[in-house]
Amino acid sequence: MTRKVILYIATTIDGFIARENGKIDWLVENETNEDYGYNEFDESIDTVFMGRHTYEQVLTFGEFPYKGKEVFVVTTKKGGKSEDVTFISPTEVHDKVTELKKLEGKNIFLVGGGSLNALFLNENLIDEYWIFQKPILLGSGIPLFQRNVADTPLSLIDSKIYPSGFVFLKFVNDKKSLGHNKMIASKRRTIAVPIFLVCLNTFIPLRYGHSLSAGRNLSFLAALRDLSFPSLSRRSRVSYAPFHPVSNIVFTINQKT
Repeated sequence: MTRKVILYIATTIDGFIARENGKIDWLVENETNEDYGYNEFDESIDTVFMGRHTYEQVLTFGEFPYKGKEVFVVTTKKGGKSEDVTFISPTEVHDKVTELKKLEGKNIFLVGGGSLNALFLNENLIDEYWIFQKPILLGSGIPLFQRNVADTPLSLIDSKIYPSGFVFLKFVNDKKSLGHNKMIASKRRTIAVPIFLVCLNTFIPLRYGHSLSAGRNLSFLAALRDLSFPSLSRRSRVSYAPFHPVSNIVFTINQKT
C-alpha cells in the first residue's frame, strides 16, 4: 500500500495555527482528556516532517515526542546536528518525499508549520488533510498556509464533532484521488436552507435550494478573517451545530457581554 503524507493539525476558525509569537496557549485552554485520535494516528506513521521553528518549539516540551521515528527538519539554515532528526533544505523536500513514498513503511506525518505546509501543498505532496478546528477566533496569527498557495481542489470524506467543541474535517487531495471522487460525487444532497460550508479555514454562504455534493470540488478564495464582524470581540468563541453529517456545519456566535 502506498504511503500517504498526512497533514494532521489544529487550527482556529479563522485559520490560524499559532499566535504571531508562535504561542499555542489558545489550543490548550480548557484541555480535556480527549486525544482526538492522535494515539491511533501516531501508530500509523513512522516518518515526520517539520519546519525549524516548529522543531525548536517541540524541544521546549521536554522529552522528544518522535523518538523511534525518522524525523526531518526542513530549514534554510546551514548546520545543525541531532541524533533525533535529519536537517534538510526546502529544495530537497520534493525528492526526499518522493523517495520515501517508494519505500516500504507507514504513513508520513506533516507537522507544520505554516511555511512548510505551503511548500508541501505547492509541491502537491499532501495526500490527506486532517484538520481539527477549535471554536475560537484569534483575528491574527500564523496561518495554516503562511504564503501564497496554488488552487488545490479537495474532497471532504469524513467529519466529527467532539464534546469539547472541536470539529474534525478530513479531506483528500482531488488531484491524487480521482477514483475516490466518483464515489463521493454520488452522495449528492439538496440543501433547502441557507448554511455555511466549511472548508479548511474559509466559509462560503450557500443560497436556498443549492445542490451540494458532499465532496464537491470548490475553490475558496475568501477567508473568514477577511470578513467584517464589528459586533464581535477580538477573541470571540464560536459554537457548532451539525446540519449535514458530512459537509455542512452551522455556526452560532457566543458573544461576550
